[in-house]
Amino acid sequence: MEDEPGVRWGGHDDVARATYRDVNSGTDDVFCLSLCHGTEIPNYIKVRWDAFCDGPGQTPEWSFWREWYQGFLDGAPVDWELQRRVALIPDEEWEKGPERVAELIAEIRARYDLEQRIGELEQALLRSEVTRHGIGGNLPPEPVDAPAEQVTTIVWAAIDILKEETQKPSPSAERIRQAIEWLTKARNLTIAGIAGAVGTFVVSFSNAAGKAAGKEVFVQLNAEHPELIQGVIDTAEKWLPFLN
Repeated sequence: MEDEPGVRWGGHDDVARATYRDVNSGTDDVFCLSLCHGTEIPNYIKVRWDAFCDGPGQTPEWSFWREWYQGFLDGAPVDWELQRRVALIPDEEWEKGPERVAELIAEIRARYDLEQRIGELEQALLRSEVTRHGIGGNLPPEPVDAPAEQVTTIVWAAIDILKEETQKPSPSAERIRQAIEWLTKARNLTIAGIAGAVGTFVVSFSNAAGKAAGKEVFVQLNAEHPELIQGVIDTAEKWLPFLN
């Protein structure tokens, strides 16, 4: 392959040429290529990077930046939205030093992680509702389905609170604790309350739908959601200390 007109290569011609070819071929996103794509990391980079990671880079204030640079080395960059939020930290905060910036990044990341877990739980709830109503309409009968409806109502209420608070400059720790309490109750109801009626739930749903689909729906309500609910609880609890 001939060189493109006007392209000047640096001292590491093989790396530069290989990266240039792949990026301009349209087959790869430049940021999803390792920093030294097509060859091993030069020793002078590796030695300095290892020395940093084994020395000053071990301290908490550098944890995000270790991950950030390693992501570019590996071609697996840190989530772009998270990077954008870090980049928007006000200049006056950056001037306070790495310890202060690390505190802000930790809060940004905790908030962002919570948003991601909320989104996952929302999508799972919506999928379950579509599955249930798509197969059996308003079935199973209300007395059997009541525990599931109670769990769903509680979870949606908690989700609404958490979504509101994650969008506020000054979130309310009290409201977040309330949401955590509701989610904990919902998780326990899903595990204990519905489990007591599992036989009736599955049989009634299967008979009404005319197919053995009840078990699948029950698994979504009783196994998948508690795991996702717990994920929201855990990330909300990790965010709380930054708000006190």
